[in-house]
Amino acid sequence: MTAELVSDPVHAIQVIHVEQYDDNNNDNNAAADYDLDHQSLAPPRATGGEGGDASFGNDAQGQASHKKQRVGCMALMLLILVVVVAVAVPLSLVPKTNSDQDHQNTTTITTTGNITFPYECFHETHELNMAIAKNREQTVFVVCPNTFVPVGEIDTSAAVVRFVNGQPPIVITRENVEVRCGLDGSLHNNCTLSSGLVHVLAQQDMAANDFGLVATPNHNLIIRGLTFTGTAGGNILWGGGSLILSNPGKNVQVIDCLWENITAPTGLVFLGRNMFQIILDLDMEDHSLDVSIINSTFRNVVYDGPLMLVFNQTLSLHGCQFENVRLAPFLRPCLLVETTLCNGLMYCYYNSVCHIEDICVHNLEYHGIAALLSASHETQWTLSGTSSIEQLEFRSGPSSVTANDTCASGVGQFDDYTYATTTCIEEEDDQYWKDEATATCNRLE
Repeated sequence: MTAELVSDPVHAIQVIHVEQYDDNNNDNNAAADYDLDHQSLAPPRATGGEGGDASFGNDAQGQASHKKQRVGCMALMLLILVVVVAVAVPLSLVPKTNSDQDHQNTTTITTTGNITFPYECFHETHELNMAIAKNREQTVFVVCPNTFVPVGEIDTSAAVVRFVNGQPPIVITRENVEVRCGLDGSLHNNCTLSSGLVHVLAQQDMAANDFGLVATPNHNLIIRGLTFTGTAGGNILWGGGSLILSNPGKNVQVIDCLWENITAPTGLVFLGRNMFQIILDLDMEDHSLDVSIINSTFRNVVYDGPLMLVFNQTLSLHGCQFENVRLAPFLRPCLLVETTLCNGLMYCYYNSVCHIEDICVHNLEYHGIAALLSASHETQWTLSGTSSIEQLEFRSGPSSVTANDTCASGVGQFDDYTYATTTCIEEEDDQYWKDEATATCNRLE
């Protein structure tokens, strides 16, 4: 997938603190100094006769007197200069305090609208993407607080794929990158991406096609403190979602993020080869992508299909909350092999690795056998820590599954490669599964 902007972006203004002055006043002062100098050096007015000679003699005596005064003044100024240097040199050797260095380090500021920040930050995703691609040595990229980004849709009528009616998503093109909200990465800094095809995208061909870079894995990627809202995905051809990671990467972390008041017609999180890569026969090795979603909240979500879908990769949830997650009014037939495990919290497909630890679920609507975790027979999965699960609500849908067929624990797995039958994994079948309240629930209240 390649992205092309329809119009030029609005650039953030970077200002370097320099000594300010008024050009007009400066010119006037210079002119005044020039006139004064010429007046002091102007030849005396000579007059004819003796009076003139006497006047010239008096002027000569005055000049001699002025000369002595000048010599005295120069000597005094030289003495003052020696004293100043003697004091300034030792002071210059004194180590700078942290406050002094912090003051020097905050000379670059960013202005967005009428708000000025004492550090470099981004309020346009195009600028952010270019900075990530070009500044290879920089690792932390800050989104300006109170930034609202309307993300664009795909223009399928164009000869190339491009985003219209909004900004492009955040595109990750290399490793060792952290995108954070505000200087401290706090969720309360209010950095929001709304609607569009996808909010955060990592795809194998993006680095080469859109930025002229050699494609590399996205190792050590961190997304911290961002908020996602609106309607994400739902494109008939491309699908889409909020978080689509289709490029290898180890130690990928999504920390302290919020998905709130969001509709995901084609799911919210996707890991593995996406439809574009499948059409172009772009390969992606199994288990080459390892993602952890940590201390994040999903609240007031409407979805269809699996909320999180994993294809042959690794996904772990740690300390996450799911509250008021409801199915769409009209459910599409599931495009996967079997519909009985389609509409739930997480579906780990084929040779995936999935892990859930310390989650809180309140008021989750689902359709199919498993509400929380559905798995192919090849999938490796674990449940650990403690959890609080309340109000798992079954709803009829496109499959023949009824409420009596569902797994009480919310976990189900296909028995073999035929995907014909499923087995419920009850709590007593797994020594790591515990169903009890935890301190992580409602931490954002």
